[in-house]
Amino acid sequence: MQSQLWCVPVMKIVTKAEIKVLELEAKDQGLSEDDLINQAGLLIASFTHQRLQHPDAIVILVGSGNNGSDGIVAALHLHQLGHEVLLYICNQRSPQDLYLKRVRAVGVNVIDAAEDAKQTNLKHYVNLCAIVIDAVIGTGRNRPLNKMTSSVFNVIRQQKLINHRLSVIAIDLPSGLDADTGNKDVNSLHADVTITLGYPKRGLFLLPGAELSDQLVLGSIGLGETKLRMKTPTLLTPKWVEAHLPDRSRFATKRSHGRILTVAGSREYPGAAYLATMGAARAGAGLVTLITAPEVQQIMASKLVEVTHLIPPENDKKGFGLGTGLWIRQQLTSYDALIIGCGLGRSTESQAVVSETLLTTQSESKPTVVDADALNTLAVTPEWWKRISSQTILTPHSREMSRLAGVPLQQVDENRWEIALEYAYRWGVFILLKGPFSVIASPSGELRIIPFANPVLATAGTGDVLAGIIGAMLARNLSPFDAATIGAAIHGIAGELLGVDLGNQGALATDLLTHLPLAIRSINTVWPVREFQETGFLHADAELRDPKTCVH
Repeated sequence: MQSQLWCVPVMKIVTKAEIKVLELEAKDQGLSEDDLINQAGLLIASFTHQRLQHPDAIVILVGSGNNGSDGIVAALHLHQLGHEVLLYICNQRSPQDLYLKRVRAVGVNVIDAAEDAKQTNLKHYVNLCAIVIDAVIGTGRNRPLNKMTSSVFNVIRQQKLINHRLSVIAIDLPSGLDADTGNKDVNSLHADVTITLGYPKRGLFLLPGAELSDQLVLGSIGLGETKLRMKTPTLLTPKWVEAHLPDRSRFATKRSHGRILTVAGSREYPGAAYLATMGAARAGAGLVTLITAPEVQQIMASKLVEVTHLIPPENDKKGFGLGTGLWIRQQLTSYDALIIGCGLGRSTESQAVVSETLLTTQSESKPTVVDADALNTLAVTPEWWKRISSQTILTPHSREMSRLAGVPLQQVDENRWEIALEYAYRWGVFILLKGPFSVIASPSGELRIIPFANPVLATAGTGDVLAGIIGAMLARNLSPFDAATIGAAIHGIAGELLGVDLGNQGALATDLLTHLPLAIRSINTVWPVREFQETGFLHADAELRDPKTCVH
């Protein structure tokens, strides 16, 4: 078996319109529609066979379009490999369909849903099989699923409760998912794996449609990318992360791996100071220094023994004194990057520290991560973007972004990509909008999608850890865009590793800290989105590779 998982440095996320453009480009280069269908079918069969590793029963649900044709070609190859295949026609295909004629000619069992009273045959086969392939509707979805398809999908859902070894593989998209918007049909079938062909589709990373797939596999079918816009959103790959992660020299010193100043913590949120500071240290920073409120400093000094501490001028032994922000800017000359905001609280004194630190020009600015309460301070500061460094990374979640932009929360949630891009451009900063499949936008209009959606990270304090990781990357001379990207990737990988060790419930942000060094070492091990390329293990004859050539 020669099929393999593979990685590429850059993977664009496309719309339906862009797919059409790429298909026309392929045609200009000599690849016909049939060529693409045959390659897709071969890839689907290869992946399915590799997943099963031995002959087994498979049900393939097909529709009337090219997605169905992909499924039929897959059936030919799987039949050749010894699998018992049922081809179940959910949406009527033409009687002159050459793909169907060929599949019948080689002896594949074909049943038309319209002729299967009460889906009796479907239930029988599904109860016996290991895999159901959803090849009903791909990117062409423009209306609700019809009654027949909805009924068939309901049978599959019911049979999965009985046949516990049964898994569903969707081709290109789970049927009923809109490729552009992420909207889904109420009757769409949840997929254990979605093999998205050519390029990943936008709707796979947008809620609610993203919930329809447990795992994404990217299948190469020979489409180029020269017609894609330079600023087409990019899906992060492990190879890109590995290529851009700073090396750690054997001759390194603590200063050569970056010095970070962290301004965090308050009486209400002392733990945030710990998590952000240790996040930076665990991510490989050479030297991390904490500035926190005087009433918190003694507590942190006993817990954070691996970092250094700066004590601000005290006008008040509890909170920050006047002019602390200006004093912090003076200290920044000895550091490579700044993290500010984690757990600072919303007191007048804390807000003054944020404003004085971020919004003056009295000293040289440094690459900066702005998180949590520092974001809340900016949200109530008029035209703050006119006085902030262009090397700034904002790390809001949806509610914080809503406050910053002055737009309803629902609007942020429904337009995450557009909101991030618009305000990164408007404010001249980099924005990491956190959440499932976090997005990172640059002021120049580039957008990167982080392929992690992990419930382990949905707990208090993990955002503070993320701020620390990004700060560590900034301190090692990465650009703000790359630092935010790699920081989010390491954070996501650590979440995956933690989920394996402890499960998805009950893990804490402090548990995440210990997994950061492991995450850096395991970039390609637990990546949630894989790429699959058929490399010719199915040495079929020419007639099988091109089903139309032997139809009489």
